Amino acid sequence: MTVENAAKLLQTHLQGSPWLTAVGVGESEGTPCIVLYVKNLKGANVEFLKEGWKGFPVVVRKMGSPRLVASFRPSASSKLSKSD
Repeated sequence: MTVENAAKLLQTHLQGSPWLTAVGVGESEGTPCIVLYVKNLKGANVEFLKEGWKGFPVVVRKMGSPRLVASFRPSASSKLSKSD
């Protein structure tokens, strides 16, 4: 199992948790890991992850809720040409 597959399974397992912001992948001390982003550590039920998930370490980071601050539609002139 890859770290990406393990992260997707964890996302599914935690789906609907009000404290969860996102699940991602990263590296911790040179080892692939799952990164669990939480809105708030208070109320976050992450004790079951202290030994890792599906063989990968889990790092918990407080992030809060992401907010869109700007959006844009790429213009035709901003696209890279095939020679780039």
